[in-house]
Amino acid sequence: MTVNDIYKLYDRNAAAAEIWAAYTEVALDNRDDNFHDCTALHLAAEMGDADAIGLLLARGAEVDVRDGRGYTPLHCLAIVTGEQTISGEQIVESARLLLEHGARITRSARGTTALIEAVRHRHHRLVELLLRSGQPVDSTDSYGENALHVVCRVAGDTAAYLRRLESGIAHFADTWVPEKRKEETLHERDKQRAEAERCYRTACLLLADGRIDSDEKNDAGRRPFDLAMEGGDKRISALLSGKGPSLGEPLEETGGMDIFQALYQEDSKAVEALLRCGVELQTECGYDKMTGFYGKSPLACALTWQNVEAAAMLLRAGADPNYRNSRGETAFVEWLDKGCRHASGVETFGPLLNLFLEKGWNPDAPVNGKGETALALVCGCDGDDLALYTLRVLLGLGVDVNARDHRGRVPLMHLFGRTHCTPISCEMEELLLEAGGDVQAVDAEGNTILHYIADGYSHTEAKQAAQMLFDFGTPPVVAVNNAGETPLDVATRWNNEPLVKLLLKYI
Repeated sequence: MTVNDIYKLYDRNAAAAEIWAAYTEVALDNRDDNFHDCTALHLAAEMGDADAIGLLLARGAEVDVRDGRGYTPLHCLAIVTGEQTISGEQIVESARLLLEHGARITRSARGTTALIEAVRHRHHRLVELLLRSGQPVDSTDSYGENALHVVCRVAGDTAAYLRRLESGIAHFADTWVPEKRKEETLHERDKQRAEAERCYRTACLLLADGRIDSDEKNDAGRRPFDLAMEGGDKRISALLSGKGPSLGEPLEETGGMDIFQALYQEDSKAVEALLRCGVELQTECGYDKMTGFYGKSPLACALTWQNVEAAAMLLRAGADPNYRNSRGETAFVEWLDKGCRHASGVETFGPLLNLFLEKGWNPDAPVNGKGETALALVCGCDGDDLALYTLRVLLGLGVDVNARDHRGRVPLMHLFGRTHCTPISCEMEELLLEAGGDVQAVDAEGNTILHYIADGYSHTEAKQAAQMLFDFGTPPVVAVNNAGETPLDVATRWNNEPLVKLLLKYI
């Protein structure tokens, strides 16, 4: 009798007595030549056959014998897929026998352990048994993840599946769905809810055991809490957050997340819950792994991901639109940058500017560490509908059209300092000049607006821009900057013949 022969007995559903007889006859060192070089004990474990395991162990089978994959029989039990054909009771009883004969958890496979795989394969009762064994349970797998990391991943998968199911159920009222499919979907939802509860209980057991570090980071720098948060299982993330009810935070709604984590996860319900409990909003993000969030205020973070709805919620809850981070930036910087990138910037971002003003925004204050005002920043944007809209709003508010930044530049210099001209930017130039933009302004390096035009625009655009300046005043043509150049010198250096000819007329 060989291991291969016993496989065939299982395949044809042979009687228990026949299988028992085969296990009494097979040599303990016999291995199959089709399925990973398994011994009879590996096979009995794969089948969850506790009677066969007991028989083989009584015959003297080595409890931690390894197959061709490096798996021990205990590990084979942990990786049994599902419990449709092998019940949880069978798996637990089989594992109990192996553990009683000295089976090891930590050296049950390469790069992982029986405990980690029991969690990964959702064998929750087996996890409880392994924890009670008294053996070390804080090992990590080849990705640096301990059992808590893995249960958070499993719970996250369950939560994501539940969200898909519940989304489909929510549309039952709007779309005709066969009754059978409705019943199946509702049954599956209930099944997954039960699985989510089992994942939560397993996470509680692992945490309460106390031997697994809940703050341990995997190879990607993620803690178990991070994985639970990213997966959307708020009960487990709340459990792992270390926060308690005494903090007054509705943990079931926030999942233990702070305002930056909730915004990063785009979890509007968690954001709402945090705002209700008065979370601090005049602060900046300290998570360097949150793409685009680090060093920004909650309001700026919401705008970074073009989450206008969240930004409005934050403003109404007390976020100060004048708050400046450690780099001196206000949320307006993100509002303008991301709004100009949005497909419908004016329609989507425009109304938020009114809310900025309603909540006390000062449009004349610097908006970044360069001392630039909102008007200067708008003038530095590429021609865009939102930039034009914002310029009109700012001019309507009577902002200082000649406010200088730290380099002594006025908004006109930002506007005429572009590398190209568009119909929208031309309209912006005219509006700013009509509002009193100073055509004779000189920056800290001695550059006039004509210097900017000569150094940036194409030949034809430069001539048109300079002509517009002369239409509104008398810009200094012969002014010499700190580098010793006049606008004419700059135009000559760039071989801009049309601009040279125009400037010569005014000398």
